[in-house]
Amino acid sequence: MPVTENSATALVRVRGLGIACFNETQNRGEVALIRDGRHALTVKISKPVFIENTVGYEPVATYENIDPMNVSIEINALGNSTIGGYEVFTSGEFDRLRGENDENDFRWIVCMENEELHGHDLVKNDELLDQNQNKVTRLYISNALFYTCEVNENFLFEKIEKDANGNEIGREEFGLIAETMGAKIEAEYVRFSLKIGFEEHTHVFPRVVGNPVKIEITNMDPDPQAVISDMPDYYGFLQDENGTTFDLNNVSNDSGTGEIPGGSSTTGEEFCHIVFSKQPCIESFLSRGANPCG
Repeated sequence: MPVTENSATALVRVRGLGIACFNETQNRGEVALIRDGRHALTVKISKPVFIENTVGYEPVATYENIDPMNVSIEINALGNSTIGGYEVFTSGEFDRLRGENDENDFRWIVCMENEELHGHDLVKNDELLDQNQNKVTRLYISNALFYTCEVNENFLFEKIEKDANGNEIGREEFGLIAETMGAKIEAEYVRFSLKIGFEEHTHVFPRVVGNPVKIEITNMDPDPQAVISDMPDYYGFLQDENGTTFDLNNVSNDSGTGEIPGGSSTTGEEFCHIVFSKQPCIESFLSRGANPCG
């Protein structure tokens, strides 16, 4: 059964270039939003209003052209909440290609370490570590149910396996993938905080039964001709110790229009896909500390 969204106080949408993890120590979901100069980070907050006996949404705040340095976003409950830390929505068996999967099942989000791809833990890219710390906006979400918000059914993917030298060693059908991660917070109040250096923007929203606030966080490349696969960006942060990589190629167009030799393709529209990693927290691949997740 799909997630019931209208019982939320706030609904968070995260779409675009980013690596999500779950931090058991801090009891929260975390996303490393990658700021590579091509993808633009935007935050839009809107609240429900009644217009001629129907519910619409009006903007509360929009943040664009956000400085890529020293930025963090934190969203959490205030007062009583239905979830103490975080929960992940899954429903029954999941088969990306042939299963009758729930549309909100979190497993639509590509997981770097599961059997669909590497099948084992990845390690941080030490060579690029110092550079990567300065290329990330940190997003922390607490007291939330995490799920897939949108599966893009327009694009069917195959996965391409490459060895340490970049040579293709395998290719097979992969299936549909999630484009947007959702987080549902059900509480007396929801607090949103955006920190940019020493500057902080804070909003607190009370619960309005049946009419949640929407917080949309996008980190997208606006170029419709951009390469569709974000996998090469993610391998700049996490890598297989034996050098194996995977790419995702759009095979929706039977004629092959738009396909680029080497295993990537364009779509003619904006498309970026967030991924999930089983790393214990985002700092495990962003920091050198001995206990980064604490």
